[in-house]
Amino acid sequence: MLVRRWLKRDEGSAAVEFAIIAPVFFLLVFAIFETSLFYFKRHSLRYLVFEVSRELQTGHIQKAGDPETLFKETVCEKSSFLFDCDDIFVDVRAFNRLSDATFPPITFDGDGEPSNFTFDPGRQEQIMIVRAVTNFSFITPMIKSIFQPDGENVIITGASITKNEAFGCTGEC
Repeated sequence: MLVRRWLKRDEGSAAVEFAIIAPVFFLLVFAIFETSLFYFKRHSLRYLVFEVSRELQTGHIQKAGDPETLFKETVCEKSSFLFDCDDIFVDVRAFNRLSDATFPPITFDGDGEPSNFTFDPGRQEQIMIVRAVTNFSFITPMIKSIFQPDGENVIITGASITKNEAFGCTGEC
């Protein structure tokens, strides 16, 4: 008799149902948030590459006394609040013809930094290829198991191909 009355009571059932559903709900909310952050960072990196490529295309970087330093400063200046400047690695290569343009596969050193990136801003009317990479690590277990099954960081990339304008000679023409 006492057990029957206890089984018929429904006070607290909402709390029990919430306790069952809440972990799944919060996992989905965090997964949506984290995936959105990943795609936003990817888009922001691609926009950053577009912006710094424009600085190269116009010859602004090449005309500086120290082009590599100015380029790094420009990358830092134009990067959004999502990026730490030291975590963005940029590969800049110049080619005379588009058919000559190649990118070797990215190789990483022991610290997880690209070891084969170069900085060659090119001369006027050369083809410029700019590639940037940064690392991203997921926190949500479900998303991490999908995107990072080996435990390594996900590499976000952005690239741009432009032709330098006729901005005049810098050094040798």
